[in-house]
Amino acid sequence: MVYLLVKHDKNFIKKSLIGLFGAYFLLFGTLILVLKTGERSTDIVMRGILILTVASTFVSCAWAARKTSAYKKLWLLMAIGMFFWTVGEVIFFIYVVKYGIAHVPRRTIADYFSIAYLPMTIGVMDQVPIFL
Repeated sequence: MVYLLVKHDKNFIKKSLIGLFGAYFLLFGTLILVLKTGERSTDIVMRGILILTVASTFVSCAWAARKTSAYKKLWLLMAIGMFFWTVGEVIFFIYVVKYGIAHVPRRTIADYFSIAYLPMTIGVMDQVPIFL
């Protein structure tokens, strides 16, 4: 897939990304309108979409960390953070499937993966200059 993106010109890549994001928002918006809030199936579908989004962001950050020379440390720390966030969302998804979202225990192991923002924050603070 990466080879196909490199092979095409920038306009094709822009149009493809706009189409992909448009399809995602169309699907997400349709699901919000069609599914009823508070039902178990709705919670499972919405959590599944969130997992796909977070996991694809992790893959994108990992790819950027591997392929770029600029901001390599930033992309690596963001990839680590997104990995932990993905793991936490998968664990929470398992709880939602097992108990339903209303009956998920207050403290779960998924909460410990909320440290996902720490590597991302450190990476941004370390790599982006702050202007006063």
